[in-house]
Amino acid sequence: MPIGIHDDDDPIDVRPNTNEARILAVLTRHPDSAFTKAELAEYAGVKTTSVYKTVDRLLEKGLVERHADGEHVHIHHDRRDAIYRRLRSFKDASTFERIFDDDYFAETPDWDEDLPDLGREPLPSRDADAVEGNADSGLDEIAEMPDLDE
Repeated sequence: MPIGIHDDDDPIDVRPNTNEARILAVLTRHPDSAFTKAELAEYAGVKTTSVYKTVDRLLEKGLVERHADGEHVHIHHDRRDAIYRRLRSFKDASTFERIFDDDYFAETPDWDEDLPDLGREPLPSRDADAVEGNADSGLDEIAEMPDLDE
């Protein structure tokens, strides 16, 4: 029986728009670097006083690890992919909310007519916006989490 390739038993208990998410975004962007708490405060835009408690919580959750010098922390490499997927879900949800505000579906009763039939129609390519002259679609402007797939 096939099994999923993502370990759903390893939940990443981090909420969007929190200091934890901001710090993890910095560490995920720089997986081969370790930062002091003061550096994390600067890079993540988090108050220095908040970084100390936040990093301690991330250490307790096993999402970050201390460097051998004891002063720096880095992303937990074994959990980096799960952390990335969790942070990426924030970006995806934010994009969806930006494109479709609360009233979109109420104001557009036939919104589902243009949806592809996934059983019959091929999905649009990843470059569909560029092909249609929509290269500046704005979908990649979310600064909180970069697209690490590039």
